[in-house]
Parts: sequence; C-alpha cells; structure tokens
Amino acid sequence: MFIPARWRYLWLFFVVLVCALVFRLAFVDRFNELKQPYEIGQGALIDQAALLINTRLSLVETQIRLFRHELELLNPTQAELEPAMISMFKLYSDTLQVRWIDTQGFERVRLNKSANSSVVAVPTDELQNKRKRYYVEAGLALANDDVFISQIDLNVEQGKVEWPFQPTLRGVIKASLASMGDGLLVINFDLRSLLNEVAALSETNIQLLVAAGKDRWIVHPDQSQLWRSDLKLGATGIETDLPKLARLIEDDGLAQ
Repeated sequence: MFIPARWRYLWLFFVVLVCALVFRLAFVDRFNELKQPYEIGQGALIDQAALLINTRLSLVETQIRLFRHELELLNPTQAELEPAMISMFKLYSDTLQVRWIDTQGFERVRLNKSANSSVVAVPTDELQNKRKRYYVEAGLALANDDVFISQIDLNVEQGKVEWPFQPTLRGVIKASLASMGDGLLVINFDLRSLLNEVAALSETNIQLLVAAGKDRWIVHPDQSQLWRSDLKLGATGIETDLPKLARLIEDDGLAQ
C-alpha cells in the first residue's frame, strides 16, 4: 500500500511529538520526585529561621515595655537614673545601649555595653542630638503606649558605622519621669547572636539568604554582600539581586 510522503512525514512528526510528550511527563515526574526532599528541607529551614527571628522581634516590644514599667516604678531622681538603667542591663543580656532622649532629640543619658560586657555611661559632653535620626522622629510621633521597632541595621556613632559591626534593632517608646519630664526610652538590642544562629542553619546544599528591607542582606553566604547599603557601597538585596523573586513575592501578596 502506497502512502504519500506528506502523510509519512506527518505520521513521523506525530510519533516524535508523542515520544517527546511522554519523555517530558516522565522527566517532570522524576524531577518532582527528586526535588521533593530539597523542597521539604528548604521549607523546614525557612520555618526555623522565621521562628528564631519572629521570636526575637516579639520580645523587643515586651522588653521595652517592661523596662519602662520598671523605671516608672523606681521613679529615680536624675542622679539615680543611670544606676537604675545599669541594673536593668543584667535582666536583658542582649541590651547593647539604653538612652533617654528628650523631646528635642537630645540624649540626656546614654549607657553602652562595652566589649567586655561592662556598662559604661557616656560623659555629658559626648552626648548627641539625634533629632534627625529616623527612629527618633518615629518615636516622637508615637501614641503614648505604642512601640516603634526599627529596621535592622548597623549601629552608627558620630556618623560612622561602629567596628566591629554591631547589627542592631532599636525599640522606642514614649516615657515620662518626674525627674526627667517627657522623653523617649530607646533601647538598642544586639542581634549578633541571633544572626549567627540563623546563618548557622544553612546546609551544604541549601544556603539561607535573609534580607532586611529591600536593600540590605543580613544573612548571606557571601560575606561581602552583607550591610552594603550601611557601608555606602551601593544597595544590594532581594530587589537588586533577585528581581524576579521580588516580583513573585509582591504578586503573591507575601510582602507589602
């Protein structure tokens, strides 16, 4: 039986197409089977990281409220304020700095934890005006019982990033003492141990990246990519490095 050439070609094309579809389906099925353990591992790692970070963030509001409450109960005189604040460093081990800032933005009291974990009061002539810092502006705009939690960034003193780097989260709340009047209680929380713990979750085949905002990596396997916006080295983060992922997250409503 004679079959025209065009039909033979069409039949051959159909056979090839069916084979290709069968191969693709088999490949996709096998690929999904192989990648499933990695997806499970990735999901578990992300859940662990999110739990660590969210637990720490939720403690910030609790701690600063308790700190303010304890100060108000003590109701220290101006001379007693520093000793009262120093005693509270013992209760909150990751407290890096505590400040009382007046409504004009001037630091009235500032206590820093040094490298050897001792608490040092900054001399009066070294106190600064922080009125233009974003967390002070946000604090002054708060309702009385609200807490402002800052972005995660590197601690800055005298306009310079402190070395060694101190990843910091600030809690700000309005406070009032008879001896000081109205002001802001500002606490800097040291996040080094938290970020080290999160970074340690990475595995050989799964590398964890954590961004703070749109222009800052705070956990990244390449150390040179960390804190670049803080160091004025140009923004780097999910939007600049992974724009497709950033759009996907926005489209899915996972980020606001």
